[in-house]
Amino acid sequence: MSSDKGEKWRYEASNMLHLTTQCKIRQCSRCHECVSYYCNTCTEDMCIRYINQEYLTIREKSRGIISRIRGQKIPNNIAIKKEIELEIEAVPKEVDVFGQGLYKSGRQMKGHTKNIARSYNCEDVKRRLVSLFWKQKTKLIWQNKLLQKTEDISVSAKNPVEFLRFTKHLQKRRFRIMIEDMLKLSFIYEEKTVTKNDVCRKLDTKETNIPKKRHPQTNLMLESMSTLWLKKSQSVPRVNRSVHISCNPVDGHFWVSDHEHICRSDKDHTLEIGRHGYGEHTVTGQGELIYIDRNYDIIKDCTKRIVLIDAKGGWKPKCIYCSPLTGDLLVGMATINHTAAKVVRYLSSGVEKQSIQYDDRQQALYTYPAYVTENRNGDIIVSDNYVVMVTDYKGGVRFTYRGSPDQGLAPRGVCTDPLLNILVCDCRSHGVHMLDKDGNLLTVLLQYAENSAGPWGVSYNEIDHVILVKGDTNNKVAVYRYLNRANYLL
Repeated sequence: MSSDKGEKWRYEASNMLHLTTQCKIRQCSRCHECVSYYCNTCTEDMCIRYINQEYLTIREKSRGIISRIRGQKIPNNIAIKKEIELEIEAVPKEVDVFGQGLYKSGRQMKGHTKNIARSYNCEDVKRRLVSLFWKQKTKLIWQNKLLQKTEDISVSAKNPVEFLRFTKHLQKRRFRIMIEDMLKLSFIYEEKTVTKNDVCRKLDTKETNIPKKRHPQTNLMLESMSTLWLKKSQSVPRVNRSVHISCNPVDGHFWVSDHEHICRSDKDHTLEIGRHGYGEHTVTGQGELIYIDRNYDIIKDCTKRIVLIDAKGGWKPKCIYCSPLTGDLLVGMATINHTAAKVVRYLSSGVEKQSIQYDDRQQALYTYPAYVTENRNGDIIVSDNYVVMVTDYKGGVRFTYRGSPDQGLAPRGVCTDPLLNILVCDCRSHGVHMLDKDGNLLTVLLQYAENSAGPWGVSYNEIDHVILVKGDTNNKVAVYRYLNRANYLL
């Protein structure tokens, strides 16, 4: 009896609280153990062990995105905020200066208006208008008489020959001008009300340009360090005597290559490339690898092997670079017998857009383009035989760099940094030369020993703001920092 009362009480209590008499036991969907914590919105339940494994997997996949947010997005937003604060401080001063100029212009216009009103002679204007009206009246009377006479002849003419004989004596051009003058309406005076807005439009010449999308100014974000700092050194065991390095702008990893293979820094497998040049690979803004294979074809996506540019004819690619500004491909090319060379700009789809081969005097610009890159001001930088050739976006020569007069230059890898500086690897002086955007030598950033064979490859990492330098004989990539973020970004 007591059990019946207890069941009845539980049933009534459940009805009052709108609860079901059934309950669900949460089990792990993978090991079928009971779970201590669960989420009602998740599609499957997992125990602590598998939750930790899933967390590590998601964290590894999101590491590149998190690194990009920490390294680029947050500092960029802080720098943009700093720029806006500076502009807000400058706006009141600009408005005051503009208001003073506007007040001065208004007073000048008021003075000119008074002077014109005083010097205005109404009688003279009246005489000129009356004279103009009489001239128009006389001209209209003469034109009416001529037209009336023409109409009378056309009616009284006995045959068409007589009418044509009359019109032959008329001056055709004068007759046509007369008709055009009659169709024209001359307005001598038009009454118009001048409003306050009309005066403001005449006085206001200030243009307000609001940018649609703000980009942080590099000079507010980065500062040069007094000394070069070696951050780390990373081994790439599957590549020997490397000659080129390309940094991935998405996750910060890099690709290193010798004359036969190319390898990614965080993976073990390698790709085979041709022995055609030096700077034979690049990375797009989306992190996709583009390289030159053994058949001189330019390949995109190492897994699907999409042929972007099929190398046919006498021109063969030697180096390649993907522009982060436009997404275009800059390809240094040379003939098979190396008698001519050029730089060709392709769209991301593989369609040729521009070819740079000669200067204004039809002299050849290049002999053997080994490396090519692009600066943020649009300049195209090519590492050639014993010279670094720099042209603008249209192909006009800006400057050449040949090193010191005594020692010369044997340039290899080239890259640029956000401050528009140009970094050149020189195998003759065994150092990395830093030039400004106009070709002036700023400093020798890195100096190797005289008996060394490096450096050969150099690349700039946009995420961490470091340079990656690769020698020739060893299999290590050295990561250096010479630019640091401004203090307010740290």
